[in-house]
Amino acid sequence: MIIKSILDTDLYKFTTSYAYMKLFPQARGTFEFIDRDNTEYPEDFIERLYLELGSLGMLHLTKDEQEYMNNSCRFIPPVYWEWLSSFKFNSGKIQASLDENGHLHIKVTDYLYKVTLYEVPILAIVSELRSRIFDNNCDLADVIKRLSPKIKLSNVAGIKFSEFGTRRRFSYNVQDIVVSAIKEGSIYCTGTSNCHLAMKYDMPMMGTHPHEWFMFHGAMCRMTFSPLAPEVYVNAVEKSMYVPSYSKGIPTYDVLMELKSQMPNNELVIITTPETYSEIPLWHNGSTILKDYKFIMVINGEEPPYGLPDNVSLVYVPTIRMCSTCIRNRVKDGVGIKPFVRDDVYEIIKQHKLYV
Repeated sequence: MIIKSILDTDLYKFTTSYAYMKLFPQARGTFEFIDRDNTEYPEDFIERLYLELGSLGMLHLTKDEQEYMNNSCRFIPPVYWEWLSSFKFNSGKIQASLDENGHLHIKVTDYLYKVTLYEVPILAIVSELRSRIFDNNCDLADVIKRLSPKIKLSNVAGIKFSEFGTRRRFSYNVQDIVVSAIKEGSIYCTGTSNCHLAMKYDMPMMGTHPHEWFMFHGAMCRMTFSPLAPEVYVNAVEKSMYVPSYSKGIPTYDVLMELKSQMPNNELVIITTPETYSEIPLWHNGSTILKDYKFIMVINGEEPPYGLPDNVSLVYVPTIRMCSTCIRNRVKDGVGIKPFVRDDVYEIIKQHKLYV
């Protein structure tokens, strides 16, 4: 049994689940596994995968875990953990198969506040099963040997970092020993994303703002706002691309090349911030991107970088001390929002009775 606790996942899965439940409880979606390496799995892999998925369905939030999350994750209300205590993974919702080339395909469809919880455990299961089935071995002593200089560098240089390794871990045992060593030896580690290991080693839980939240809103805006802005749409070109040499994601340069081939008569302009722009030289073919494309840099209160080239245009936006949560709360409380949103956005919120 690879996953032994329902908390053996990333904190952001729970925050995102609660956000879907709170704001979009009727939204349904599909999570699909895309193997960028096109690994050829043996025939018995699916059988072994379903055995683990069946075990996943036996998990539940224990009373100790519920108490821990209530006390340690106060930005999610107790009612969510009460609901999670009755939640069960359903292997019947998961479609897993190998195609004629032995390539793995997985899909899970359900309400988004449920389906988002499947992602990290399934990825962790696939990763560990893959290591086992191909007889990949890991020397735990060598893991610590490689980790120790990194912890030492962080301690000496004052480098803060978080541990975010669950979905791609070699195995639970490897992640467990890594987090244990970090807890024992690190001065500047801010915590781990894994809630189970945070509980086990008394470490802070670390979250993030996931891509899926933006992807969901992009799809929703396409459906909701298209009458107002039919020229705005979400292009899913990256999902269809396969670059076997880049297992951590499709490089922006390759995506730009694909978009250019699909839309040869269109000019591609990159919208960026000063921080992201400063990181582009580190990207794959970053110097080419900086030279060949136009940029719109959004300046929101900060000073723009000095000496920008002619292909970078600046757009200054006002710093408004009003967040999206504040807007939703004002609508819910019956307080006016017109000073803070555009008229067309206001009409859409009113027409669709959003956030009430």
